[in-house]
Amino acid sequence: MERRRRSAGGGWWPKIVNLGVGKASSWFAKNLKRKIGDGGNTKFWHQAWKGEQSLKVLFPRLFLLSNNKNGNICDMGEWIDGSWMWTLNWRRVLLDREVEQIQSLLGQLSGFSPCVGSVDKWFWRAQKNGVYTANSAYQAISDQFEERRVEPEEMKSFSDLWNTTAPQKVRVTTWRVLRNRLPTCDNLIRRNVQVGEVEKGCVACFFPLESASHLLLDCPKSAMIWDQILNWTGYSWARPRGIPEHFSSFVYLANCKKSSQFLKALWMCTIWVIWRKRNESRFEDKVWVLKSIIMEIKTRMWSWNKIFGFFAWESPILEWCSSQLYSFLL
Repeated sequence: MERRRRSAGGGWWPKIVNLGVGKASSWFAKNLKRKIGDGGNTKFWHQAWKGEQSLKVLFPRLFLLSNNKNGNICDMGEWIDGSWMWTLNWRRVLLDREVEQIQSLLGQLSGFSPCVGSVDKWFWRAQKNGVYTANSAYQAISDQFEERRVEPEEMKSFSDLWNTTAPQKVRVTTWRVLRNRLPTCDNLIRRNVQVGEVEKGCVACFFPLESASHLLLDCPKSAMIWDQILNWTGYSWARPRGIPEHFSSFVYLANCKKSSQFLKALWMCTIWVIWRKRNESRFEDKVWVLKSIIMEIKTRMWSWNKIFGFFAWESPILEWCSSQLYSFLL
């Protein structure tokens, strides 16, 4: 969505961008309806004004044969003796099977006629008065997420995440990680973003395709970071595959509430630092230095411990970074 503008009804509307077929399943498109007035501002073929899909999607063959592919509704007919008559023009004589499609199209259009003196406008289905509001948009998004089935293990991970004492920006990033919503190269390609053959690889080990799971867990350099961080805590584990499983297993190493809170924050901090280093490497051509990355994670956890008080620590930061924390986590 772009900059908002005030609607005729006094509410605020987001500026409408192209709502193509590919976006028809989005929460925003689902809640918009086109109310036709005189048909002077609605594309006959391109906009979904009859049903949930545009006519060019429902009748692709007729769209290709049309002489007026970009015409508005008012351009596709005329008033004759007080009745609206469709006058669709074709670039050649139609075949029998195409005539059948025209009959089907006209059947779908039957009963419609433009309303003289009234303008076309958008109607917001999520609000009774048809005017967009931020509150109704939030409710529409919430309703859509409630429709998606969430596994109990996934819900537990999210609950653990949001109950963790950590900076807001770090929690937001790790929430995106657990939802696989980071703009990694595989996700960008899935969204039809053009990514070069060289650029789509892992910036740390040059694996052919960057994904969140590879970058944050499976990359040899990331795996070394996790080994060093785990050694720092004094715990040992068999590292699982998959980000939600990795998070749960790491947290469940704890044997008390105090150590659980610390391990949650440590996992989030490690993920966040690795993601930042990825961005610095990709956009600023900085080289990964594992010793520096591990030191940054430890230093940040020292400062978080000062702020959030996971456990008592009075010694200097250098001793914090060089000590094994297992005895303090008991």
